[in-house]
Amino acid sequence: MSEHADQVLITGIGAIAAGASGVDTFWSHLRDGVSQISTVDRFVAEDLPAWIGGEITGFDPFAALPERAHRFATRQGRETLIAMASTSQALADAGLAVGAVAPDRISMIGACSRGPLGWWSDTFAGADRSGSRSPILQSLPGAPVSLAAIVQNIQGLVTTISNGCVSGHQAIGLGWDALQWGQADLVIVTGYEFPLVPALIRAFGLMGEGALCRQRDASGAMKPYDRARDGFVLGEAAIALCLERASSVRRRGGRGYAEILGHRSRNEAAHPMTMDLTGQHGSLLIEDTLKGCGRTADDIGYICGHGSATRYNDLAEGRILQALYPDRPPHQRPPLGSVKPIYGHTLGACGTLNVAAVALMLHHQRLAPTINCVDPDPECGSDHVLDGPRSVAFEVGISLAMGLGSQSSVVALGPVR
Repeated sequence: MSEHADQVLITGIGAIAAGASGVDTFWSHLRDGVSQISTVDRFVAEDLPAWIGGEITGFDPFAALPERAHRFATRQGRETLIAMASTSQALADAGLAVGAVAPDRISMIGACSRGPLGWWSDTFAGADRSGSRSPILQSLPGAPVSLAAIVQNIQGLVTTISNGCVSGHQAIGLGWDALQWGQADLVIVTGYEFPLVPALIRAFGLMGEGALCRQRDASGAMKPYDRARDGFVLGEAAIALCLERASSVRRRGGRGYAEILGHRSRNEAAHPMTMDLTGQHGSLLIEDTLKGCGRTADDIGYICGHGSATRYNDLAEGRILQALYPDRPPHQRPPLGSVKPIYGHTLGACGTLNVAAVALMLHHQRLAPTINCVDPDPECGSDHVLDGPRSVAFEVGISLAMGLGSQSSVVALGPVR
């Protein structure tokens, strides 16, 4: 580590998702367990295999963008505008004005699994884009962060990681490293995903029963860790996090939601479509992450699982806990929860969403419930916080992400002292 090595804090959160127009509404939905999944009318009209999703509606991104952004944004797509708006929200939430940090000391890292699917879907459908000034830029996965960096005058590293569901965690890890090594003074990590397009719904539908949730009851959809699990619901989101060293935050009189204690990402080099079901890979990954920051599994107070409500995912996470705590009965293990039933599975953005959720739980010292889990599968044996929001003092929260391609990742967080 360099001489700059210090605690890394999350100081700002921008959160735009179904029903959420900022960090306050985002937290209230999580805390109170209020699902934002709804029927997507165009899916019904097109007779797709799934009719429900976490859709962002009624949000005016221009209202959340700084004046300077309008010159660049007037002809950008909806996906790019929402992602840019989440970045502006995070900076405002952190109390950081333009010029507060030297431009060449700010980095911005995006996370997205598939890029601007809406743009590609419209383009392949023959939509007229003759009025667009930058059709080639709009097609790039990194367009939202590139444009946001121009608008915010960010002159450090600007890049986007596209690696499935672990993208957000890996972006956070890259930002954490940059701060610890003194390569930046502020890192903005923005996870964004807009998967509610017919082609992707049909593609997930081809995976068969148990992958994409096909039920019509939107509020009860997605049942992680439940015997009656029937797959995931896709959701749209743009979740941005401001990361800073604690010493910088103290100097400017700022505050933090949580400390990022450490991160690890690992390739199991096994099956490309499922995860390790022994629990050994995941438990060692968590232990390795905690060892790097001077903690152990005994310090964990909550685990925000990947929680995709698919059989293999649920069993994998249950077995990770069994391997971590071989001598503890399920009721004595840390709670294992999922926030995906609130906003849906946001794919490349789910890592930043999970980390934002854990940071807020640590900040408020309250655990969000895992909604729709009413008959827990004993093979996932753990406390799933079924009793609603729970006030509890805890010191370490874990965010898990598991993705296609044999990937898994962990981010460990703690309260700000």
